[in-house]
Amino acid sequence: MNNMAGTPATGTGGSDVGTSGSGATPSAGTANTSMSGSTSTGGTPGAGGTGTSGSGTGGTGITAGTGTGGGTGETGGTGGGSAGTGTGGSTAAPVSVGKLDGMLVTTPCGDTPAGDDCAGGGWIYEGKNTACSGGKLDSDVPSKSTLDFPITGGVMGTHYIATMHFYGMMEPKNYGPTVTREAGTMRPNDSQNPSKPEPFATAPGGSTVATTDYNNYEIHSFDEKGTEIKQYYINSDTQQGHYVFAINYERPIEIVSGGKVHVRIYDNNCRMIKNCLGGPPCEGKARSIDLTGASPMPMGLTQPGLGKADKDSGQWFFIDVKNIVAK
Repeated sequence: MNNMAGTPATGTGGSDVGTSGSGATPSAGTANTSMSGSTSTGGTPGAGGTGTSGSGTGGTGITAGTGTGGGTGETGGTGGGSAGTGTGGSTAAPVSVGKLDGMLVTTPCGDTPAGDDCAGGGWIYEGKNTACSGGKLDSDVPSKSTLDFPITGGVMGTHYIATMHFYGMMEPKNYGPTVTREAGTMRPNDSQNPSKPEPFATAPGGSTVATTDYNNYEIHSFDEKGTEIKQYYINSDTQQGHYVFAINYERPIEIVSGGKVHVRIYDNNCRMIKNCLGGPPCEGKARSIDLTGASPMPMGLTQPGLGKADKDSGQWFFIDVKNIVAK
């Protein structure tokens, strides 16, 4: 993934030039002093000298002082301002979504029935299997923050667009009328690999979607104040049934520096549809997703069975963040 770098600040160097006084007769000359405020004193008639200040880099030079020349000395006095000094600006850190880039959650089957659905075997993230609880599989349990991904770098509160590539095997979900489906009333073709049109949908922050027995695959974006700005749904359909989408597509996701992205996988009855194209019997019908170009590659993903026999293949969700640019 290529993150976007911040904009460097710049400073301005300064310089000062002072002249000494001189003359055939004792008369006042002008001179510049250093920041310490010293005064030069002229001498006997003679050619006056010239003082030159230094220059600084990245800051503002100090204004030259003044002095008086003339008198009875042999040589006119010299003066000049001090060299300017300054410090150059700094460069903002690149915007980062942390471990969201490469996030993999798998939900393998928990049993091996002959049909095209199975009991959920829990959800697995970074090698940890969290079992269903209360008859539900919910990535917000036991800790809602497990799949929280802070947005760092960039300029605090600034909105960015992260292009994300989604991969996985997901059953359909009708999220109800609060979401806007990109494909409108068109339904994805579940027999294609990848399934098209892509089952992508969005909703305003704070929206509530329908609860059914089909699995949710959600992304929620929050700003630096903790306000949810947008919701995204990866497996949206107008209907639900015993079929599975092959997910392999990219979409822009709005993020905010100082905010976070929250991912949620939810199964209301802890049962899922197998990766079983065309229905049972499921032997030889599990599909794999082409991960060519993914970076990083998902660690620990064993397609298609997720550690089970192919006829008992479950579901999974992987995110590859491709780039981030200012909105």
